[in-house]
Amino acid sequence: GSLEVGFRTGYFRESGKSLEIVNGQITDTKSGDTTTFNIIPTSLTLTYRFDTFAERFPLAPYGRVALERYNWWIGSGSSAIAKKGATNGYSATAGVALLVDFFDSGLARELDQDTGINHTYLFVDVTKSWVKDFGSSTSWDLSDDKLSLAFGVMFVF
Repeated sequence: GSLEVGFRTGYFRESGKSLEIVNGQITDTKSGDTTTFNIIPTSLTLTYRFDTFAERFPLAPYGRVALERYNWWIGSGSSAIAKKGATNGYSATAGVALLVDFFDSGLARELDQDTGINHTYLFVDVTKSWVKDFGSSTSWDLSDDKLSLAFGVMFVF
């Protein structure tokens, strides 16, 4: 099979109205101020793909573990950063990839010669993440409540 080390990142932003604070207590009343919550999730991944027989049987199951770091900040209504930090954790993924080279090996060889893409896969996987500073009671829990489903195209160079 294949063992891969990878890095990935992204960006997420959500905004909404702030809640009012009266006598030090948060109320259910929304204020006129807009608050933004921003996350840049980053991951260092290790993936094992069982693709030994993929050219004869085009399915390649795989598993992935990742160390996660979600850098976040909260913006106040004046666009100033009200609070910032990072939450660490890990995730685990299981998936299966369909080697599409299997269906037209001549075209796959031509793609490899022209672009350097050795293999093309369609994939589907499920991921569970635990991003709460490894169980810290003082950290934000940014874990997924459910399994995350992903699908797409993967190019192997």
